[in-house]
Amino acid sequence: MFLFISQYITDLLQNSNSRYNQSRMAGRARLSLSHTVLLSLTLLSKRLSYRSVSTSFRLEKGNIHRIFFSFCERVNTLEDQQIRWPTG
Repeated sequence: MFLFISQYITDLLQNSNSRYNQSRMAGRARLSLSHTVLLSLTLLSKRLSYRSVSTSFRLEKGNIHRIFFSFCERVNTLEDQQIRWPTG
C-alpha cells in the first residue's frame, strides 16, 4: 500500500505543470522524484529524524531537509487542483 501511494504521488507531481518540474538547483545533490516522494513519505509516516533518514538514503542531513521542504512546496502548489477541503 505504501508503494502504491508513493507511485500515485510521484505520478501526480510528474504530470503537474508546476514550475518545479522545469527548474533544478545547480550544484545540489540530485534525487529522483520517486526517491524524493519515498523519502518524504518516510519522514511523514514514521516520524524519523533527519539523521535516521539520512543514513537510510545515504544523504547529508541538510540535503534531507532541503529535499523534504521542496517536496512540501511542490505538493502545496497542487492545492487548488487536487486538494478538496470540506465545506460546512
